[in-house]
Parts: sequence; C-alpha cells; structure tokens
Amino acid sequence: MEGTKYLEIGLKTDELHRRIGKGIPTGSFMVIEGENASGKSILAQRLLYGFLKNGNSVTYISSELTTQDFLEQMASLGYNVASYLTEKKLLFVPVFPRIGRVVPRKDFIYRLMRAEALFRNQAVVIDTLDSLIIDKLTKKDIFSLVSFIKKVINMNKTIIVTVSPSNMDEEVLKTLRSISDIYFTIKMREVGGSIKRVINVYRFRGASMTVADTIGFRVEPKVGFVIEISSVA
Repeated sequence: MEGTKYLEIGLKTDELHRRIGKGIPTGSFMVIEGENASGKSILAQRLLYGFLKNGNSVTYISSELTTQDFLEQMASLGYNVASYLTEKKLLFVPVFPRIGRVVPRKDFIYRLMRAEALFRNQAVVIDTLDSLIIDKLTKKDIFSLVSFIKKVINMNKTIIVTVSPSNMDEEVLKTLRSISDIYFTIKMREVGGSIKRVINVYRFRGASMTVADTIGFRVEPKVGFVIEISSVA
C-alpha cells in the first residue's frame, strides 16, 4: 500500500516475511490467538527478533517468563537478544517474575495504561494478555482499554497481543478481534503422527502484497521458526 510504513521482519533463517510482505504496518494493532502450546508465543518472539534485526525498538511484556528464562528460550531458538537489552533497543518486562504460582493483579490493565515508558518503543508485544486479566472487565473497562490501544497506535506505535480464547472473557475477545488491524489464529492438528501448526490469516490491513491465507510452520532448536513448504490444508 502506497504511503504505508512497515516494521520489517525479514530474517535469513526463514521465509515468514515472504508470506506476509515487508512486515507489520506501523500504527497497527495485531491479535495472535491460540490455545496453550499452540505456538503463539513462538510467533510473537519471531516477530520480536525480526523487528530487532531490522533496526526497530521493542518492548516485550511477558506474563510467563523471567528475564533469565526469556534470554535462555530466545537463545535456544537461535534468537540471541542479550545485546539488544544492553543497547536498550529491547525492553523486557516480566510481569510476574516469581517462582511458583502466578498471582495476577486485578488492576493490571490500568497499571499498564499508566506506564507510558513501556510504549515509547516502536513495537509493544504483550504475551499473553489473558493471563493478566482474571476479573471480568466492565463495559467501562473495555472502553478504556480500546481507547488506550487506539491512542497508542495513533502515535504510530504497533501493539501485538497474544491471547488464549478459552482463558479470556468472550466480550473482551470479540472486541479485540473487531478492532484489530491484523488477526491471526494458530491451530494444531495431527498429520501422519506428527503435530502440525498452522497460522490462519483472517485480517491483514495495509499488507504490502497478497498475504497467504494459511502458513504452516514448525519450531527447531537453534533455528527457530521454520515455514512448512508442504500443504497443511
């Protein structure tokens, strides 16, 4: 699309950027939806690494990983990000860095919206949003969240959230889907005795080229995200 700017994601190790074009349009809100262990965090981490390798700054908010866990997991995928932390191109925020059971904060959404420093980078990834919202949000809460998201993307920032549909209030999930510029779901299926992961692309506003409807992928140690060439339909 003429005039659209992109946060490029190209890596030599995979073909993801060839399936979705130049990258993620700036000023976009992206939802990656999938059940636990479906691969949504891996996709978010692949996008994160692609952003960094192409000169963009990123904030990554995790509800599951400590800083050490995050660095080790990224390194296991061949995505070494320690230098980006020290160079302050990457801000990693472990929301619940405790050992043991996670104890969510009831007012997390409002704390998040007040933390302006988290949204100064070009992209913000929240993985996973549903783990940070355990109480049912009121209509006022949902309105505040939507207003905040629109405010941030209007400043040409890009927000990516991962969500597990079985863990999130249906009204909130429907709202996030409806306001998203990019909406992916990830499904797992068994084919020939092995598990296949498939990204279903339901919406991609501002794409620089035709985007595939489905993208099969697997994850390999020290290689990371790998596109499946064979059909997954």
